[in-house]
Order: sequence, then C-alpha cells, then structure tokens
Amino acid sequence: MKVLTQNEIEQNLSRIPRWELIDSEISSNFVLTDFPAAMRFVNQIAGLAEEADHHPDILIHGWNKSP
Repeated sequence: MKVLTQNEIEQNLSRIPRWELIDSEISSNFVLTDFPAAMRFVNQIAGLAEEADHHPDILIHGWNKSP
C-alpha cells in the first residue's frame, strides 16, 4: 500500500467524518451495541484491509463504553 503524503492525508481526512490524525496515526473511535456487533465490525474491517493489503492496528477496548 502506498504511503500517503501529509498533504494527501489532510485532503482525504477533510472529506471523511469521525477520523483524525493523531501524531502519525489516522484514528477513529466507534461505539457498538454489544460484543458480537464489535466482532462483526472488526471482521468486516479485516476483509477490506486484506483486500487493500493494509493491516491496521485494531483495539477493542471497553466495547460498551463511550470514548
């Protein structure tokens, strides 16, 4: 996967709600209804990430807690 420039990151983030650049990482928080919903969400992300040859860090932390 091609590494984006700072300018490309900023341009793309301006069009994508809920995502932000923190230090050198693009990040977002999602709150889901229950643990099975969180697992389904992560599995969907995993499939898309594999297709894009991009393997993001995914943290499941307090799946039922607001950030």
